[in-house]
Amino acid sequence: MKDLKFLFIGLANAGKTSILRTLDNNFEMIPTLTPTAGVEYKTFKVMGFTVSAWDLGGQQKYRKKYLQENERYFQETAAVFYVVDTQAKEEFKEALAYLESVRGAFKDLKQENIPFTFMLHKYDPHVRGKVEGIENDVAGLKASIDKILGNIPHTFFETSIYETHSVYQAFSETILTYVPNRDIIGSKLREIAQDFDSKMSILLDSAGYIYGQWHSKDAQLLELSKFIRIAQEFAKLTSKQTYAEFTLLTLDDISDVAASLFLVGDELFLVSMLVPHAWFMQDVKMQDMFTKKAREFAKILKIFQ
Repeated sequence: MKDLKFLFIGLANAGKTSILRTLDNNFEMIPTLTPTAGVEYKTFKVMGFTVSAWDLGGQQKYRKKYLQENERYFQETAAVFYVVDTQAKEEFKEALAYLESVRGAFKDLKQENIPFTFMLHKYDPHVRGKVEGIENDVAGLKASIDKILGNIPHTFFETSIYETHSVYQAFSETILTYVPNRDIIGSKLREIAQDFDSKMSILLDSAGYIYGQWHSKDAQLLELSKFIRIAQEFAKLTSKQTYAEFTLLTLDDISDVAASLFLVGDELFLVSMLVPHAWFMQDVKMQDMFTKKAREFAKILKIFQ
């Protein structure tokens, strides 16, 4: 099992620790969290990796220490999760200045191409599309980040602990960049969706980590987000002792989420796709075809063992 070191960096109160609590399903602690003092460590075993997450407190005195002792904190980093509070526009300038310093620290260590995953955080449902100017603010933030990092690999995710799938997606997609032959999963998800004339499909484990997803070009963003959320919530409720091979979940009045569960060793996985409402309900043959297709992923998933 390969080890990966991920840094979670950002200003104080950006939401770094809440993100890690979300990934650990430790929601009870989130309302009582205070700014992290120094560094906290969390280990995740996912996708065949042991991920060591370093939660670097964002108060100024700690940020200064990390930069002064960059070798101690930044050496052997696989990826940086840079967390920015999208609701704190007044802190964007400081967050960007810190980003420039972090980039310089990696340059000093001759690790200039360390990839960055930007979690544009606290982009909550009550904020998106409802707070005046926030979309323009976030677009401007992205442009500034692009300018600072240039050709250094970086991706953006709009995240919220109230939409946990957004957090899992950012984390999962970053880990997947280290998986050999990961494109095979995407191709297989596209194949299974097209076989059943579906617009979207996804593969998850029972912890909620996303191993791959596919959607057609005409898929609507809100529908895709709801589909992923339902599939993920169902995956996290499953049990190796009680799971059923096929389940149909309601998305809305016109669509359902078809879900097929299967074991790979001791791990439980879920393949889901969007289907017309009640399309699979009475068609046992169609259900059997889908579960058979889903089980084909078992061989592919051996690359994660």
